Amino acid sequence: MLITKDLQEIRNAGNPGGFDYKRYALFNGITHQVYLTHKDYYQLPGNDLPWYRSWLLQTRNYVLKAIKSHIKGTKEQGLAEAMLIGYKDDLDKSLLQSYTNTGVVHVIAVSGMHLALLYWLLNLLFAPLLRKKRTQWLHAVLVLTLLWFFSFITGGAASIVRAA
Repeated sequence: MLITKDLQEIRNAGNPGGFDYKRYALFNGITHQVYLTHKDYYQLPGNDLPWYRSWLLQTRNYVLKAIKSHIKGTKEQGLAEAMLIGYKDDLDKSLLQSYTNTGVVHVIAVSGMHLALLYWLLNLLFAPLLRKKRTQWLHAVLVLTLLWFFSFITGGAASIVRAA
């Protein structure tokens, strides 16, 4: 992988008595970091992804295209992408800073509550399968499969995986 940005030395947040992240990273053999967007790096050929990861990325890109085609405005698209599937690359930086300053940045984080809402919707959608004893197992399989699929599409955030 080729990157176009320079590495930055890891620094602490500057909170006296706070967690010393620089020291923690040093003990783990990490001294520098860099924050990249999809425009800041180039993937070299020859390092193919496994089929399932490629399929998950294609599915996520399909969802992103659907959001972009149905929601007008770049700020609105970025916010919808962040709130629905946790994709924050297109999120407006000033909007993110505003959410951070007001203390409501957790609103745009995909969490277990998203998974709970999806579970409720899937349970409602597949409720007819619960009427017959022969198809009750199919209800559980479909709901669990789709919940884990959503977990992987969102990038496998800790809060989502824990809830799944």
